[in-house]
Amino acid sequence: MCSAMKRIFLLCLLGVMPVLSQEAKDPYSAEAVAEVDRSKDRKSPEYISDEVLKALGEPRLDKGTGKDDLNVVRITVLRSFHAPLAFIWRMTPDGDTLVVKRAKMKTVDGERVYEELDIDKSISLSKGQVKLMKEFLGKVDFHLLPQISEQEEMGYETMDGSRWVYETAAAKESILFSKRNPLVFFPPSELPPAAQGRLKSEVQLNQFAVMLWTMAGIDDADVY
Repeated sequence: MCSAMKRIFLLCLLGVMPVLSQEAKDPYSAEAVAEVDRSKDRKSPEYISDEVLKALGEPRLDKGTGKDDLNVVRITVLRSFHAPLAFIWRMTPDGDTLVVKRAKMKTVDGERVYEELDIDKSISLSKGQVKLMKEFLGKVDFHLLPQISEQEEMGYETMDGSRWVYETAAAKESILFSKRNPLVFFPPSELPPAAQGRLKSEVQLNQFAVMLWTMAGIDDADVY
């Protein structure tokens, strides 16, 4: 495992036990959704371009999956100078799979050009893995997180680095949360009160992403 992956894997280990000790919640419960006014949420085109989705062979999820028997959690990792990665957890009555994709990227005249996939694999998840993932995701309070992260509130969105776009979608609904440079955290004392209250959930969401990354077996040094 590369040094960068060791860093984020350590982050995951530091938080996984206290997270799993809490009571799980249904991520699509009406109570959770009502906590945040999502009417002002920006749509996915503001975070993920058509070119990236086309290269990854992925649909937009703003209107949901379009299928009553399909729920999806997708994490898209966008990096300034490196190929985009996507981790897609597909949940159906017939089973659960983790799909991992990476599209080749090159720079032509200062513009990013995306090519075919060089990673495209599907991993059948065991019952134990699915149980762990659902318990972990249930602790994230995804629906309680507004789209703007604490880093953006601090003006950190202008810094270079990676952007991790988290999406969760059922048949006719979806929620998107975006985080810039997820390995960088401000001390709680420097954050606005609202951001202090959701810092734990943001850290847990990153840990969930690292869990998927680890299950996928992708050893990519350019995570940041």
